[in-house]
Amino acid sequence: MDRTTENLFWTMFYNGREKEVELLYQDMKAFADKEDRAFMRPDYIDGDDIEAFWMVLVQNFGDYGTSPRYGWFNKEQTEEAVDWLWTNLGKTWKHYWEGE
Repeated sequence: MDRTTENLFWTMFYNGREKEVELLYQDMKAFADKEDRAFMRPDYIDGDDIEAFWMVLVQNFGDYGTSPRYGWFNKEQTEEAVDWLWTNLGKTWKHYWEGE
């Protein structure tokens, strides 16, 4: 079983980045629900670990010019990324959400 994605989410949780990942999910979902322009890197992506998470997301679903560090998502890509985030947040952090 490939647990790479699950481990990526647990790393963000362990490093105290759950708020940024959850905010990213919420921001991307709101964008996908109503916007047609590009979703750009938010200002709260500001550290090595969360920046690596953003780069993985861009490389899996988005586009970038010379660096995935400053990549972006069109509407369709944003919808795919939101689905992926939701699925994996549920798999890895479900117990955390249920305890809140």
